[in-house]
Amino acid sequence: MRVTVHQPEFMPWLGFFHKARMADVLVLLDDAQYRKNYFHNRNRIRTPDGWVWVTVPVEKNGIDTPMKDTRIASKNNPRWRDKIETAVRLSYGRAPFFDETFAGMTHAMGGADDGMLTSLNVPLVRWLLEGFGLAEVDTVLSSSMHIETTASQRILDICLQMGATTYVSGVSGMNYLDVGSFEKAGVAIEWQEFHHPIYQQLHLQFQAQISAVEALFLLGPEAHCLLRDDWPEKIDQVFA
Repeated sequence: MRVTVHQPEFMPWLGFFHKARMADVLVLLDDAQYRKNYFHNRNRIRTPDGWVWVTVPVEKNGIDTPMKDTRIASKNNPRWRDKIETAVRLSYGRAPFFDETFAGMTHAMGGADDGMLTSLNVPLVRWLLEGFGLAEVDTVLSSSMHIETTASQRILDICLQMGATTYVSGVSGMNYLDVGSFEKAGVAIEWQEFHHPIYQQLHLQFQAQISAVEALFLLGPEAHCLLRDDWPEKIDQVFA
């Protein structure tokens, strides 16, 4: 059993799904602390002038608020969904697979009627997994596991509760994981080495680390090829 863990970001980038492809189970860390000005409530899309943020407005909460308790600020921003959809339409309306991808995206976004940020992010992650041919990767919410430990021990405890034999980690995990504890527990660590693929965008001068929804607009059912290690053109840098 191969397990990976990641926070449920808003319309994540390709590296997120490359890591998910390496695992059998993706644990979405929905009880992690919400981070302001991070990818929890925003991501990047491509325009003729480069990339821009699309942002979900959230209510101002204390710094210790878990993502699962973070609310969308829809009262003060009733058109937040329309603004995101308009920005996406303007950016990708000419893409080959726009119509079917846009319909799927807006349907997935409809799950946020309860006003919670994770009710938006989690369905979008699951929809994107399906779009990349990764529907067989099981998704589990960490809040359902009731694990009280923190940092490296928390990741290990998630793995143990899931019965993992291997934990798939991004390279940033080298900075905080207690590798020795994993070894003692019999859980191997496999480090993700993600070289960002270069593909033809709608505009010149390739921009990396754009929301993975772009790949579905441009490549449709072939978008999964971008996650393969044998994609012909990649950036030399290893992305965390």
